[in-house]
This record gives sequence, C-alpha cells and structure tokens, in this order.
Amino acid sequence: VDQRPGEVMFVPSGWWHQVMNLDAALSVNHNWLNGANILATWRFLSDERDQVVRDGGAELASDECTAQDILEFRTGHSFETFYAFVCATLVSE
Repeated sequence: VDQRPGEVMFVPSGWWHQVMNLDAALSVNHNWLNGANILATWRFLSDERDQVVRDGGAELASDECTAQDILEFRTGHSFETFYAFVCATLVSE
C-alpha cells in the first residue's frame, strides 16, 4: 500500500504487517489489549515463554526470573507486567 499524506490506515488486531517509510512520517498507533483479545494475548505470552525456555535449554528451565526477563524483552511483557497491566485496567474501569 502506498499511503499518501493525510491518509489513515487501520490495521486490525492480530494482523502481521511491516512498514517502510520512504520519507519523514508520523505514526500514531496503539497496540490494543481488550476483552476481545485478552485470552489470545495470554496464550501468546504463555507460548512465547515456553519458546524462551526451549531456546535457553535446561539451564533456563530452572531460572524463571531470567526466562521472564527474556520474555519481556521479546514481547514487552513478562507475566508480572501483564498481570499488573490487567489489574490496573480493571481498577480504572
């Protein structure tokens, strides 16, 4: 898609996409987490955590703190930050 100045693009939740800016650009976006996809997000984090452990081998299987640090680096959330985010969202609503 060749997006022109003033045009807006909506990318639905879960759609993989890649962006290449050919000129200076402003991106206003938000990665949504809501009631419609919270379970999918949890499954994604759980699967990613399992992949982290598989990638790290036996040493990482017994080091959950490091596994969570790597998970957060890869996805932006550890189990703890995901839980805190969900709790803060529930309190604010």
